[in-house]
Amino acid sequence: AFGIGGPPAIIYALEIAPPHWRTFMTCMGQSLFVVGEAYSACLIGLDDPSMQNLNWRWLLVAGALPCALLFSAAVPFLNESPSWLALHGKEEDARETLSKMGKMNGSSRASFDVGTPPVKETRDKGFKGLMRHAHIILGPTMLYSTLVSCLNCFCANFAYYGGIYAF
Repeated sequence: AFGIGGPPAIIYALEIAPPHWRTFMTCMGQSLFVVGEAYSACLIGLDDPSMQNLNWRWLLVAGALPCALLFSAAVPFLNESPSWLALHGKEEDARETLSKMGKMNGSSRASFDVGTPPVKETRDKGFKGLMRHAHIILGPTMLYSTLVSCLNCFCANFAYYGGIYAF
């Protein structure tokens, strides 16, 4: 789940957050990953500190409980992505979602221009596609965000995995 769910969760959080909250949201997402890893380590320590006879069924249930509780609490507040709605021709739903987000963020703007952008189908494969994507995330518009995200990920993992080996 952490390889599949992490990137979409971060992107969704960044899409719905006001611009001045986006760096904080990224940092919180990475920090919560570390909290989850520490929670897992505590569960293992409670089950069997020697890690010789772990009750894996109990660990799976106990590990899934925070996710189930947080998901249940979050469902009423989740909206479909306005970008996704607009790309799939659901412009009125996209306007409603943007209006809700605007109200939550204190925006007084009443109307939103939601046009369906033309979809350009490109399927670059191999090195050419990799270089095109690298140029985007390392270009002048995204460079700062890319570097902050990389530093944040490095610090979170360094603190967590360094703590595991140090203690």
